[in-house]
Amino acid sequence: MIYVQQRSTRPSYVAIYCVLIVFIDFLIISQYIDRGKEFAAKIQEVFDVNLYKIAWNEVLVGTKPSNEEVNELRKRYLRKNSNDILPLKDWYNPKVSTVGPLEGALLCQRTNLFWDKKLREEVNKRVLVWTGLLSVIYVTASVFQEATVEAFLIMAVIPITPLALYAFRLVKGNGKSIKHLESLKIILDKAWSDASLNLLSEELLRKVQNEIFAHRKNNFPISDALYLRLKKKFEDDSKYNVEKMIDDLT
Repeated sequence: MIYVQQRSTRPSYVAIYCVLIVFIDFLIISQYIDRGKEFAAKIQEVFDVNLYKIAWNEVLVGTKPSNEEVNELRKRYLRKNSNDILPLKDWYNPKVSTVGPLEGALLCQRTNLFWDKKLREEVNKRVLVWTGLLSVIYVTASVFQEATVEAFLIMAVIPITPLALYAFRLVKGNGKSIKHLESLKIILDKAWSDASLNLLSEELLRKVQNEIFAHRKNNFPISDALYLRLKKKFEDDSKYNVEKMIDDLT
């Protein structure tokens, strides 16, 4: 009698648990992440416009973060023993300084697009692999235990659903971002060919920067751990491309 009662109440607890995860993500975690992404995008925007020597778009970006806010985040980041800013030094290839300011800004923007595109492609691959692997594990465990339909729903379908929904949103969002980044790359490549004819303008760079800011603000963030793990892999490709583009220009 006790066993039957436990089985009848178990689906309720599992269902409530899964629904709770979805609501917490939607109502709390997503809101917190969105605020963080916007502020981080503003900090990156400050760095970029100062480096590129282009105008700040207050209509799109809003007010600049204060130095105190930026410094507080810097100290918080460095409090962790594993964090180090040295790997981030010279993130942009120093050789961009050998060309004009507009050409150098374009090369930096293109580097941004390359990195973001490659990281999001890598994220999508890993999310699909892990989601598929976990789904197989849950389903296999249910089959080996000869689960009933009710038990299969409890052991496999309900636990996987929040994960699958998040993975779907992530992969779909990254897919749209990748296509948008590819279209921006085409624009920059054409602008680079125009650079040899002195047709490159600050107005074009500002328009591209507007798109980069919106992309940073609205898309899924990439973890520091994944970036650092893949840094060497993509850094060589990025460095080679920048140097090749400079050689082609000169």
